[in-house]
Amino acid sequence: MTTIQTSIDLLNEKLQILEAITANTEQQRRLLKRNSLPGVTRLLREREQLIRQLAAVVRQLSSENIAASSPALSLLHRTILTKQQELLASANLLRAETSYEKQQLARQLNAVKTKRRIQRHYEPVRTLVYSGRRLNIKG
Repeated sequence: MTTIQTSIDLLNEKLQILEAITANTEQQRRLLKRNSLPGVTRLLREREQLIRQLAAVVRQLSSENIAASSPALSLLHRTILTKQQELLASANLLRAETSYEKQQLARQLNAVKTKRRIQRHYEPVRTLVYSGRRLNIKG
C-alpha cells in the first residue's frame, strides 16, 4: 500500500511540474512578443531546472515499477498524458512563433543594413565650411 501511495505522490509531483513548465512556456510566448530577451533567458534557465526535476521524478517512478492497477493511478496517468500533450502543443506553437520572430528580426536587420549601405554609397560631397574671416586676406 505504501508503494501505491508513493506512486500517487510522485505522479502528483510530476503533474505539478508539468503545470509549471506549461505556465513557463506561456510566459515565454508573452515575453517573446514583447522582444524581452533577458526575461526569456531567465525563463529558459527556470525551464531547465524544471525539466531536471521532472527527470528526477520520472527516474523515481521508473524505479517503483507500479502498473496502473488502482483507479486513482489510472486517473492520474490519463491526466498526466493530457497535460503532456497540451505541453507539447504549446511548445510547438512557441517554436513556430520563435521562428517567425527570428525571420522578422532578420528582415528588419537586413533593411537597416541596406539603408546604411545606400546612405554611405550615395552620400553628397561635403563642402568645406568657411567662417568668412580670412577669405579675402589669403587670396
